[in-house]
Amino acid sequence: MNFAFLRPAVACVMLSGLAACGGGGDSDPVTDVVVPSGGSTTTDTTLSGPRASATTLLATWAPPTYTSLGAIPVSGGANYDGYLFGDLSNESDDITDKVVGSLSIRASFNAGGASFTGTASDFIDSDDNDMTGTLAISGGALDRNGNPASDATVRGVQVAGTLTDNADHDLVFAVQLEGDFLGDSYDAIGGDALGGVSVDGVDQDFDGGFIAER
Repeated sequence: MNFAFLRPAVACVMLSGLAACGGGGDSDPVTDVVVPSGGSTTTDTTLSGPRASATTLLATWAPPTYTSLGAIPVSGGANYDGYLFGDLSNESDDITDKVVGSLSIRASFNAGGASFTGTASDFIDSDDNDMTGTLAISGGALDRNGNPASDATVRGVQVAGTLTDNADHDLVFAVQLEGDFLGDSYDAIGGDALGGVSVDGVDQDFDGGFIAER
């Protein structure tokens, strides 16, 4: 299922996940969004499953309304819950090619922008197998002088940690989130999740996205 999402001038296929090029004039967080497909278990293919729930949440915000930067507070914060998902680039190995997990992220606002904390957990892999471990969300910035219609204004949010699959492979994540606040009152946040995953010392690219709402 594809959704024409943010900044239609540029379409960057996000994972079978969220799409957004992020950064620069080519930024297109949350474009042509496709949540990764997986196995055939009932739990993960119904509305109660993470893939279906993530797809439903993405559809809620398509097409997007970007939050005016002037509407984002200079103090306080907001909590968001949603999903993080993406593709691993090496499809020829025996490591999962896709992951989907639950995301909890807090934006703490300040006069200079914002910083972010949170976790991503409860992941499943390409075959609907549970993965153990939690990824930590930290850092990042909000460009109050940016233009959400053409650039990712939320940048450099770090996602780090290790997930272990059911074959005891450790997947070490080093990923960044970049995107934008959505809605009239910073009601949601979404964009790209890009970086790398190391498995047994072998690195591969991670191309995905995230979506979460208050």
